[in-house]
Amino acid sequence: MLSPGGVELRGFSGKSILADQRNLVGEARVVIDVGAYDGAITAEYLEVFPKALCHALEPHPATFGELAGRFRGNPRARVHRLALSDTVGKGVLHAFPTPATNSLLAPVANVADVVGRGHMDSVLYEDVEVTTLDVFAAGVGLSHIDVLKLDVQGAEVLVLRGAHELLRRQAIGLVVTEVNFVPVYQLQAFYYDVAVVLAEYGYRLYDYYNFHYGPGGQLHWGDAIFVA
Repeated sequence: MLSPGGVELRGFSGKSILADQRNLVGEARVVIDVGAYDGAITAEYLEVFPKALCHALEPHPATFGELAGRFRGNPRARVHRLALSDTVGKGVLHAFPTPATNSLLAPVANVADVVGRGHMDSVLYEDVEVTTLDVFAAGVGLSHIDVLKLDVQGAEVLVLRGAHELLRRQAIGLVVTEVNFVPVYQLQAFYYDVAVVLAEYGYRLYDYYNFHYGPGGQLHWGDAIFVA
């Protein structure tokens, strides 16, 4: 359906974040899944891009064990127990009852008001290896990344700052990332922070996806695609 001005009205219906990535990059050869969690998204990438090698990074020890088991013996999947940031060395992962919320960042004081009771009510601290995307890519011999997916719970700008050389060369074809609209973590990146950093390197917003709202209708978080 077209508007009177001839612009397609997509809104949030009739579009797929995976299909759009496929249309934007074509036949991807290298996908980096940062914050791969249990590997569900990694598995989708392997299906959508049948010629791609996918590097899945997950720092939490128990979750990484599940990830490694899921892709054991898969020649197109490489799993790494790593967190990405803007520095190289040791880091502390904040691990919560709901592992999908684990982050290098501490939660805000009223986090239960945002995510609900039970998800982030307690925290354990895990020592993890931290590196930058520039260092990681050089270490595994990558000069170009077709798709960079980030699900790093507020640490998006830290990861992007650690990808300075790759972004400067626009050696990342597409960035798909979670974006936050309300405070969940201390010192977290908001949607506009991510957009500003990527704009510095010549990347523009393509579209938003998968918006999640709170009980009162407040927009909480979603996903976004940025292209060079």
